[in-house]
Amino acid sequence: MRKFDYSILKDRIWDNGILSYVSQIQEYKGKQELFTRQKPRELNRLIEIARIQSTEISNRIEGIVTTNPRLKQLMDYKITPGNRDEEEILGYRNVLALVHEDYNAIPAGSDDCMSESRKLLRGISPKKTGRGWNPDTMGSRKKNALCPIGCCPLK
Repeated sequence: MRKFDYSILKDRIWDNGILSYVSQIQEYKGKQELFTRQKPRELNRLIEIARIQSTEISNRIEGIVTTNPRLKQLMDYKITPGNRDEEEILGYRNVLALVHEDYNAIPAGSDDCMSESRKLLRGISPKKTGRGWNPDTMGSRKKNALCPIGCCPLK
């Protein structure tokens, strides 16, 4: 994993354009905090819509589909999955919820990616995945293989 040494930035000379961007970021951050305090219900509703849409679109890209009413019920924890596609949707929902609720505590590394892959595949038997993924033996796969998510090399 790359590490960035921020100490080199302290001696740098910044032009007005960059400083203007930094100022705007702080301004918008303040507006966001104000909106969060003044309209939490609306913000939570927008977040919920974004989660549903993210789940739907990301899974549709992979060819995983269900009806809109079932998707909404799956996302609201109201029903159990009826087939493999819906199991995969639940896995995506669970990982997405973890990212939204506890993103500061998620370390970034191949072991962590493997842990999230296991969560994503929890409840789906290796035979059902159709991809040969077994969450317990993923690390013993062929050389130069990537994790199921495709972001980290397997050890």
